[in-house]
Amino acid sequence: MSSANLCRYIHDDLKLKLEAGIGVPVPWTLANLAQLYQVSLMPVRMAVNQLVEEKFLNKLPNGRVCINWEKYGTIPHDQVAKVIVAPPTNWFKIVTDDIYLHSLRQKPRVMRIDATAKQFGISKSLVHSIFHRLAGIGLLQHEPRRGWLTRSFDVNDLDSFLQTRELIELQALDLVRDKLDRTCLERLLVKNSPLPGQPLIFDNSLHRYWIDLSGNPYFIEFFDRHGKYFNTLLEYAELKDDLKEELAAQHRMILESMLRRDWRRAKNYLIFDIQRLRPILVETLQRINEPAPAPDSVHGLHMEVKPVSFRAN
Repeated sequence: MSSANLCRYIHDDLKLKLEAGIGVPVPWTLANLAQLYQVSLMPVRMAVNQLVEEKFLNKLPNGRVCINWEKYGTIPHDQVAKVIVAPPTNWFKIVTDDIYLHSLRQKPRVMRIDATAKQFGISKSLVHSIFHRLAGIGLLQHEPRRGWLTRSFDVNDLDSFLQTRELIELQALDLVRDKLDRTCLERLLVKNSPLPGQPLIFDNSLHRYWIDLSGNPYFIEFFDRHGKYFNTLLEYAELKDDLKEELAAQHRMILESMLRRDWRRAKNYLIFDIQRLRPILVETLQRINEPAPAPDSVHGLHMEVKPVSFRAN
């Protein structure tokens, strides 16, 4: 999805919310809006600037924005449903879902730009852009005169990655323990703490915090080149609420130990958290690859038993 399409969608959606008198469930800051729409700051900044020009938002002297109440709630509530803004089709996610499914099914295949464009009914230039992005996270590999080869999930490869990641993260933690910002750690702790009435989530950004803080370009390159593939697999795994809470609790123990400067416990919890990725992905692999049950028969009636489907979390 291009920045222009995202900007247009965010602008239209925010404009409708303002006209309908709905507002948004977060303070009007670029960071909050980016998190709300799960995008980078760029399309949000462009959309907000447009809304300021159109007088739906007012810019304050300190650079923040606020609602222009003269344009707030001008659409009757019974008319809102007729003008709901539909989000643009996220072709990157659709194509990525398809390729990740083949990776987890351990069925490597050659992807061709022409065939993929025809399969999804999109332009070849868009497919080319998507393939390059997927190559950047290690999901595709370009082979001259053949096409783009999908990566097949390999448990031995996962084990090697986790061993290396553990060594790097422990070394990074040793390097930055006196640079860790208490406010940042507390913010990460809040992100992994359940809120009443809110969907259960866990935030996995704490690992990247001390990797980036280390300033070691080889640590950073390892996570950029090799970590994105496995971390994205984790995002695609079906995490039930009890597992989400377990992972969030594990993160809380890491962060609380760091806040107490109990580095021995922090390292032990960190090792366990890293190694916890293996059984999660192996279970996902088994679930994806298990054969569909044979049709059953109950009281003479044939019952179709559908195979377990894989969807993004």
